[in-house]
Order: sequence, then structure tokens, then C-alpha cells
Amino acid sequence: MQKLAKSPKDRGHLAGERVATTMRPIFHVLDLSKRGTGIFQQLKIEEALFRADTLNRNWLILNCLESVRERAVVFGLGDGRKPHKLCNVDLARADRIPLIKRYTGGGTVLVDDGTRFITFICNDNILVDSAAYGDSADTNLMLNSPRPIMSWTGDVYHEAFDSIFKAYGKSQSLEDQDNGGQIRRDRNLFGLRENDYIFDKRKFGGNAQSISKNRWVHHTSFLYDFDVSLMSKYLFLPEKQPEYRDHRDHDSFLCKMKDIFPETAPPLALEEALLEVLGRRNFNLKFMNDEHAFDSIQKIINQDGYRQSNVLL
Repeated sequence: MQKLAKSPKDRGHLAGERVATTMRPIFHVLDLSKRGTGIFQQLKIEEALFRADTLNRNWLILNCLESVRERAVVFGLGDGRKPHKLCNVDLARADRIPLIKRYTGGGTVLVDDGTRFITFICNDNILVDSAAYGDSADTNLMLNSPRPIMSWTGDVYHEAFDSIFKAYGKSQSLEDQDNGGQIRRDRNLFGLRENDYIFDKRKFGGNAQSISKNRWVHHTSFLYDFDVSLMSKYLFLPEKQPEYRDHRDHDSFLCKMKDIFPETAPPLALEEALLEVLGRRNFNLKFMNDEHAFDSIQKIINQDGYRQSNVLL
């Protein structure tokens, strides 16, 4: 399994080797997890690269909040207009938890140092090369509407989970509260259900998108670990729910990614597997974590003239 390089120098060397051997589409990989980047700043970076990167590069952004020890409630663009219906706003503010309206759609999520974030920012023609999509590709395929984007990302993540189970073996037992017993997760039960990533019948990844004329964003909050009591404390059950949720509370509906991983899989197993899958699909990976690369990104963020939709409520 492809390991995340230990240093920016190593990552640049790895990317350089790949670019030299093929002329396939490039994903510029930005790992924010070692930079102490909080979720609000991450969202600002994403929106800038989506709307204002004049080079129209494809991006893969990785982050977690372990180093900043941050907790926040993040609303989708529509949900941010009615925060009191989805969140105990007064209690969150009393506890100094930031309330953020992001630039994409989707639902409301409580994020903290147990949440892992993965974001794709792409041009709509990223998959015109059939080798980049897979065996069943349509060579004329363009991705610029929600369903094809969800289908492609779902396929990529399913393949990544296949790699994890092959590399690390069986997973831990999870309590199946629907059946009241213990079941063994000994195979990949990853699925895309409506707009959620699930393992068997329980959600562990929430998705949101933004789509422009020629570019799109698909980002996911993966619940690697969480405290369900905090979910219940700050978040109300939404009035609009996916049908498969069947009115289950947070504890019965959600599961932790660390619990569905095989027992020997490290916390970065998904990120490592994802890089491996993109390589197999003939994408080049160019790591952008040295200071020069990040300075160029900062210039994009600081420029004027593009819409900035992320708001602290």
C-alpha cells in the first residue's frame, strides 16, 4: 500500500518520479494536517482553489484537526440560513464552539480532532481519459453534475477500502444495534447510500459538493472517531433525513471509521489507500507541501475578485 511520504521533500521526490514516467492527469496533493490548519481556514483554502486558481489545477486536499484540537459545527450553505433548527446554537456559543456556514451544500456536522477530511477539486474533463476512470469508462465522460461525481468518488473510495481490507485483514467487531448483537466485519461493506458513505447500514462519511461551469468540489467529513454524547448535545435530529436512516438517533445511525477498519490498520490507512488507487487509475500525484508551494497557494487565497462564501455565524 502506498505510504504517505514522511516529509515534504520526500513527497516532492515521489511526485517528481511519477510525473517523469507518464503524461497522465495530475492531482496536486495538499496535506494540511501537519500545518495546524483549522476547519474554517481549510474551507477558505478550498474555495480559493476552486474559484480562483487561474491554472485550473486538480487538487486533492487532506486534513485532520488533531494538531489544533478544534471543535466546530459546520453547516451546509442552505442549513446555515436556519442554524437554530439543526443545532443548539445558544449552548454551542456558550461553550465557545465556532458555528460555520461553508461554501458547499450538504448537511450539518460536528467536527473535532476525530474527523478526517478529504477534498477533491477538479475540472469537469478530469475523466475524459478512460484510463483515469477505470475499465467501465465512457471516453467522452464529463463530470459536472452531482450523480456522476458521487458515482466516481464512491467507486474510488470502495476500491480504497478493498485495498485496506486486503492489506490489513479483518476488521473489529461492531455492535449492530438493529440486531442487538455482535457481528464480525470480515469483508468490505463500504457503500454509497443516497449521499452518504456507509458501512453496512451505518454512516461514517458525509459529503457535500459545489459545482461551477467547468469545475467541481466534492469533500467528505469522515468520522474516524467521535463522542456520540457531544453529537446529541449540540446537534438536533434533522427534519429532512435520508430514507435509510429510518429515524435512528445518532448512536444507532453513525459508526466510527476506526471501528470498521481492520484492527491493524493505522489512522492514515484511508489516505494511503486513496493515493494508491489514484496511482492505479493512472493519475500523477504532485505533492504541494513545501513552503514555496504553499506560498503560491496563499497568494491565491489573498487575491480579490472571487466569491467567498464561508462565514462564521
